[in-house]
Amino acid sequence: MNIPVNDVHIGKAIDEQREKLKLSKSEFGRRIGVPQQHVNRILERDTMETKRLVKVCQELNFNFFSLFCPLHTQQISAYLSAISLDCLLYTSPSPRDRG
Repeated sequence: MNIPVNDVHIGKAIDEQREKLKLSKSEFGRRIGVPQQHVNRILERDTMETKRLVKVCQELNFNFFSLFCPLHTQQISAYLSAISLDCLLYTSPSPRDRG
């Protein structure tokens, strides 16, 4: 199976999201539990420990893991269709309930 995996500089991606949120480096560091001096090193690195990346995802409200293996539009559509159908089946009243 050939699974496409993108080459992502995770530090740059994090910094872009941090800037979008107008979050200072010191506040970002406080939120993820690292000293401000260490924040610059994080943003310069192209790799990161998974556990720390999970914390960054939570604090910046962004799934950085999706940058590595994005779902194709067709996969997303099929997934959403399945969820919608499942939701419809379990929430729609049956003809017996209507009367």
